[in-house]
Amino acid sequence: MLDGYTIDVGDLLWDLLLEKFGTVTNVVGQETWVDFGGGQVLRYGANGTYSGARRLYWLNPIITLPQKNDQQWTLINAVVATIRSN
Repeated sequence: MLDGYTIDVGDLLWDLLLEKFGTVTNVVGQETWVDFGGGQVLRYGANGTYSGARRLYWLNPIITLPQKNDQQWTLINAVVATIRSN
């Protein structure tokens, strides 16, 4: 499961550190194997973690990078949260 959704073989998932999509090749219990091509296959734990840090997402979770003391960032997050709750 990732964010409340079942992970299936063939799903595309985004690795935050690698900054690219990979294809799920295997799911066993809480573990998910993702193939990023070129022989790079990583095994993630529960909730998309790798070495204890969350790295897997359905899509790139970054909308825009905040700037120092960016008051608009709070507004953007509030708008997105409102849209998602509907």
